[in-house]
Amino acid sequence: MSFGWRCGWAVLVGVAAVGADGGIARAEGGIGLPLDLERAAVLRVPPGGFADLAEAVAALVPTSLPLDGIAGEAVCVEGDPPLTYALAGIVVDVAVDEVSIAPGEGRLDVTLALTLSGAGGSLDVSGTCLLPLGSDACPFALDPAPLRVDLGLALALDPTTSAVVVPEGGATVAVDFLPIPNPLDPDACLLGYLLEAEELFDVPLQEVLLGPFLDEALGGLPDAVADAVEGAFASLVMDTSLDLGAESPLSVRLAPSALAITEAEGLELTLGGSIAVEVPASCLPEDVPVDVGAAAGPPPAFSATDGAGAPYAAALMVPNDLVDQLLLAAWRSGALCLGLDDAAPAGLLGLLFPPLLDFADGDDAPVRADVAVLAPPRATFSGDPLVTLQLEGVALDILVMSQARMARAFGLELPAIPAQLDVDLTGGAITPVVAVDVGSVAAEVVYAEPFPDDVEALAAVVPTMLDAAVGALLGDDLLGSFSVPGFQGIAVADLRFAAEGEGDWLVAYAGLDATAAVPLEIDLAGACGGEGCDAGCGGDAGCGGDSGCGEEGCEGGCSHAAAGGAAARAGLALLLLGWTAGRRRR
Repeated sequence: MSFGWRCGWAVLVGVAAVGADGGIARAEGGIGLPLDLERAAVLRVPPGGFADLAEAVAALVPTSLPLDGIAGEAVCVEGDPPLTYALAGIVVDVAVDEVSIAPGEGRLDVTLALTLSGAGGSLDVSGTCLLPLGSDACPFALDPAPLRVDLGLALALDPTTSAVVVPEGGATVAVDFLPIPNPLDPDACLLGYLLEAEELFDVPLQEVLLGPFLDEALGGLPDAVADAVEGAFASLVMDTSLDLGAESPLSVRLAPSALAITEAEGLELTLGGSIAVEVPASCLPEDVPVDVGAAAGPPPAFSATDGAGAPYAAALMVPNDLVDQLLLAAWRSGALCLGLDDAAPAGLLGLLFPPLLDFADGDDAPVRADVAVLAPPRATFSGDPLVTLQLEGVALDILVMSQARMARAFGLELPAIPAQLDVDLTGGAITPVVAVDVGSVAAEVVYAEPFPDDVEALAAVVPTMLDAAVGALLGDDLLGSFSVPGFQGIAVADLRFAAEGEGDWLVAYAGLDATAAVPLEIDLAGACGGEGCDAGCGGDAGCGGDSGCGEEGCEGGCSHAAAGGAAARAGLALLLLGWTAGRRRR
């Protein structure tokens, strides 16, 4: 008889994702190389994949930036009272003109071209800036203004820490505002007039008003980008213990072992790793192997298309020796030794094999089934089916309550069980489908001492018993389907699996779908609460030395000179940077 059931990859590929405590434990200072498997996985992003990624990034750019509740102060002329300002009801609309991500030699170059525009709201100022401004409300109207950001990012592998790093000076940022008309009406407020007539005064207003803002906002941007990129790659470094609920835990180690970025081929990141169990479970036979399988050959040649000629955004490649090591470790941990208490009452099993009723203590006598795989399972990437699994001998022992003790009734064994595994991708989930034809396997009765005259009758019901045993071993209670996670509505699309490299590598090809992407929300008024310092000081509001609030708390207002006033600086910079940059070019 044959049967099929659905099960997930949680044990086969989720091993490296979550530690025993639900998180990832990382080694101090990195893992250090070499690891047991120099190529535990390979991630590839071809040049066309970066184009798909750029589309996704473009979809994440917020469509508007509300500038409300942002306040601060600046000194136009040393010795004069400070100029105070507050932004109210201003919304800057953002349109994406271009996003490009291009691989180079050991680096990535990112270009972001935007158009900013908006109207409504006001910039309220008071104090002195060359002239006494009194209390001046400046209507805001920003005509479409182009903004271009060019980011260069060098990446390298640090062999001492197994980490992908941005070398010193490897992150560069250039921001270019093209000339922008004055967003403050010179006929409606005095500050607008001063900005329009700046050349009449011997004071560089753009430096006075924007210098502190730009120095902090742009000066720290390269380091911030470098830290974010290094942090993302750091999540690939793992050194953890995984408890499968078996007798022995799995030791899982994973770290980058090679990195290559070229203009012609894109990015290739190789991960080294190991999965092992130090002490084998007691349920296993003697002479438990430590290693199985031969090393896989080199990964398939880099290509912008899969084996069928279709383009992809990214590909994750796993060699068969990693899967063999994973199966070996799961086997050594005892995860494939199952003890099924109260599998069925003796009366039910007696319907298949009536002599059991004379051996058991009544129809309600409990029955225990012990299932064990006698040798490490092996996997072969065969393409169609996707994976062929080989269980090298499955043993089934049936114990029954007899004479007030659990006694071994009989034992069955299959020398080898072939299984086929394919992947069902319908419904937005990844669901491996395993099929085993137990009826085609030659099973034998290895123990039937209580039934010396009924061995042939027992052999006749072996397929039914083994069908249930293998189902318990690989059934739904052990594994489950799972979905590929997305981010902000960006989903993995066109996922497909293939056996490549003469069957040594299992490859998952994928694209990106940004049609349902949700733009990121950026709160530029968050430094001192949504309504300014009056609403956000004290307690856990984040005000204080790093908040943008003055030394005397909210009563002193938000000062752009405080360490955390980046939100206020960014707001004013958006209003005035482009125009003053354009003036500076004259």
